[in-house]
Amino acid sequence: MNTRFAVGISVTLLLGAEGAFAQVRTIDSTDPLLAIEQNRASVVQRIVSEWVDVLPALPTGRRLTREQLGDALAGLRSDRLLAASLAGSFSTIEALLADSRVESNTQRVATKRSVMRTPI
Repeated sequence: MNTRFAVGISVTLLLGAEGAFAQVRTIDSTDPLLAIEQNRASVVQRIVSEWVDVLPALPTGRRLTREQLGDALAGLRSDRLLAASLAGSFSTIEALLADSRVESNTQRVATKRSVMRTPI
């Protein structure tokens, strides 16, 4: 838990300092979202390893396999994957995955509607 707290403080400090250096920054290697994107596979693997023991204890309707969790995490946007890496409970990860599914479904419906309205 102390490691997550320290990481959370570090990310907060990085995000706060980002605005102060925005004028001179081009591509900053300390950008947390860039770091998540560059290390996506290892971040997903670490999150899955951290929470794999919780998965069998979940109720039947919420139960995920290791592979399902890894696939779902790999499909998250960088900001949500960063949030998942800092999650203090598995319910936080479930909420992030649910939000991502809702957003994805909403985008699909909007795309279908715009395609349907396209004149031929």
